[in-house]
Amino acid sequence: MEVILDREYLQSKVDLLKGITKHKSLMPICRSLLFDLPGNTMSATNLEVSAVTSFKTDGEDAKVVIHAGTLSEILENLKDQEVKFTRNGDETMLKIEHGRTEIGLALADPKDFPEIQVLNDTEAFSLEGKDILRGIRKVLYAVSDDEDRYVLTGMFMQVKGGQFRMCGTDGFRLAMLRKNIDGDTPDSPQIVIPGKNVKILRDMIEHNDTVGVIINEEKVQFMTARATIIFRTLSGAYPDYESAVSKTGDQNVMIIKRVHLLDCLKRMVPLSGKKDSLRLSRMGPSGLTVRIDSDKGYAQETVDCEFNNKTRFQMEFNLEYLYDAVEHIEADQLVVRYPRTYGAVVMDSDDYLCLVMPLRENFTPIEEEASKGNNDKTGGKNE
Repeated sequence: MEVILDREYLQSKVDLLKGITKHKSLMPICRSLLFDLPGNTMSATNLEVSAVTSFKTDGEDAKVVIHAGTLSEILENLKDQEVKFTRNGDETMLKIEHGRTEIGLALADPKDFPEIQVLNDTEAFSLEGKDILRGIRKVLYAVSDDEDRYVLTGMFMQVKGGQFRMCGTDGFRLAMLRKNIDGDTPDSPQIVIPGKNVKILRDMIEHNDTVGVIINEEKVQFMTARATIIFRTLSGAYPDYESAVSKTGDQNVMIIKRVHLLDCLKRMVPLSGKKDSLRLSRMGPSGLTVRIDSDKGYAQETVDCEFNNKTRFQMEFNLEYLYDAVEHIEADQLVVRYPRTYGAVVMDSDDYLCLVMPLRENFTPIEEEASKGNNDKTGGKNE
């Protein structure tokens, strides 16, 4: 076998797939890349994530398996010119020639490389790369890192009602992005991709890509012009996110400028510790009162807010969880829905939703304002 390749072209292909080979696997060969020269493809797999990219050669009839990290480091230190690859007679060594440099790399047996099964692309629907990347950015922060609740360590995906949904939750907060899909796309199974693997997807998709997506019971496949990426999914029942959101209803609503609440929370952060909670309360017709008490001191601020009724409430939250939700929402106005009894507080915009659970031990049930003779004539709007 003898192949001459442009170093920069080869480097781009290796870099595209080498992230997959860095993940731990029970099979050492999964740290390598399979070059299928008859098929003009390069492949990588760690058994959970697989990817295939096209690879142009001069029609050599050979398959070689090369350690991805070693090949990448060698290519990084060669100059931008053609590189010659030659395999010796016993097929155990690959010789790399570049100018006056000669390097030999040990090869693995292609028969030991795991088979990669690509799904039928006729079943795909299309999404924009920018929408997938936005979903990952908006949802991944809420995914759990608690291995005892294994299914929560992944990102949920599903097509339902003409929408592609991405969701993450750790049981205390939830984030979900909904994107309308063009065409008549049937509902798909619910699948969950491990969070660590979602990061691989993020690195392999570009903003301007048009991405074909296929979802079945056990796998999800993403296809771009550069690569096809296949993920095995987590088994187990994902929480009923729709029920958690719908239980809040529209009975109690407050509307607040997002930037005002976010700035307020930023001023509270320096005082917070891991065990400190943040209190939100409305005990009269005035705005929303935000307060934190900690060993470092305290802070209190009242933020202008509109309410749809005169109910009083007091709830306490994990400051980090509330801050993350407010920071990730893009709307100028936050529409916040909260229940009368203990339950989720929901903030949403057109296609994005965040849910945060208040701290149960510090929850005060919502009460109607005691004074019937209240002089507030604004229908709940703060002055």
